[in-house]
Amino acid sequence: MDNPTAGKSGRRSRAIIRLLRFIPIVIILSLAHTAFTSSSDVYLGEAYYMSGNLAEAEEYLGRAAEGGGPGSVRALYLLGRISLLTGDFRQSKEFFERSEEKFPENVKWKGILGIGDALYSGGYYSEATRRYREAKHAGAPEGIVELKIALCEMALDRHDSALARVKAVLPGIPVLSAWIGREEDFFASLALQGFEGKEPVTEQLYVLLGPLPSREKLPSRIRDAVEDVPSSKVKVMGRTYFRFGPFADPVEGMLLSENLRKLTSYEVRMIRK
Repeated sequence: MDNPTAGKSGRRSRAIIRLLRFIPIVIILSLAHTAFTSSSDVYLGEAYYMSGNLAEAEEYLGRAAEGGGPGSVRALYLLGRISLLTGDFRQSKEFFERSEEKFPENVKWKGILGIGDALYSGGYYSEATRRYREAKHAGAPEGIVELKIALCEMALDRHDSALARVKAVLPGIPVLSAWIGREEDFFASLALQGFEGKEPVTEQLYVLLGPLPSREKLPSRIRDAVEDVPSSKVKVMGRTYFRFGPFADPVEGMLLSENLRKLTSYEVRMIRK
């Protein structure tokens, strides 16, 4: 005589086995959905960031950073940039520290350099100098780092040392070749764009390109030259300009200004607002 209990048990076992076959598929699909969502958030966040919409960028990048997907390190780095540009230097430093932990060894310098920028913008010039030196040892572009150290020396009233550093480093930065032989003018311009006194700068630094026709689009050669710099079209006295920035420090602004002058015939100038 058949055992009905045994029959039910067998059917239950077979059902469980069939269900177990689908569990890996469900897990894979779930992981794929999570990764896709995280990547989408990074792309959207970066697009908003590059167009200068920092609040919208922060929302998407925040989700991507917390999601822990492959784009989370990029999200953390850009969140560090956003916090830096909006004046939250403590938060900026934390984001850069988290990104530095996740960056591959060959680009960890980006996170360390960001930490230095956060410290510089917050007025911690000696600490910023130490971090900039760490970034240089980790592979950051030496010329750019040396100029940032010169900014710190200016803030610490070590003007002779800062000027000597600028004179030594300019020949090694091709985009600044126009200043060779005019190192003291460059130093004066860098100091002027930097700060007055020892208080951190509260105004934001931008680069304007133009004026130009209102329907002019950003040429691809310029887009390719701009890395991690928000850009937008703005009206100034009724005329149309491309505006780049804000920048964490005048070194970044001056480097972009000189690069743009080599790529376009439009007027390029730095402003604060």
